[in-house]
Amino acid sequence: METGGTLYYFGMEPYDWESEGFESIDLPQPDVDSFANLVHFLVEVDRKEKRMNREVVQLVEPLFDKYGQDAAISIMNYVQQKQGWDLEILMERYEVENHLMSNYNLFDDSIFLKVLGTNAMYEYRRKVFSLSQTYLARAVREVLEKERPDTSVAGDPLL
Repeated sequence: METGGTLYYFGMEPYDWESEGFESIDLPQPDVDSFANLVHFLVEVDRKEKRMNREVVQLVEPLFDKYGQDAAISIMNYVQQKQGWDLEILMERYEVENHLMSNYNLFDDSIFLKVLGTNAMYEYRRKVFSLSQTYLARAVREVLEKERPDTSVAGDPLL
């Protein structure tokens, strides 16, 4: 609850923010319709993503059952070509399971999914992306030097 420059907390003494040099401001009321539209949009996006994931699983699961790892490789190759992506396998399930078993003498069938959701993996992906951007620039410059020696890349700090 707020009145004037004094902020009241439940069960605590009031604190006078104005005595610290802060000024009271009146914030505009949020637009309820815009907020409702945003929530509706997010719910619909979530529904669409879940539906699409179910359909992808229905299409891909029989391929994995029939062809195993070869199906995964074919699907990755197709996605790379279709989307123009470079899909690099940075970690495999068996590596995580082996690490857990050899270092902790434990087995957890869902350890891989748990590891993927950690802060460490987020940081890992962020660093890999950052490195990829650095080496991407270097690789493009290397190609230009080989294929077009007359292209000026002198003074480039990444070379």
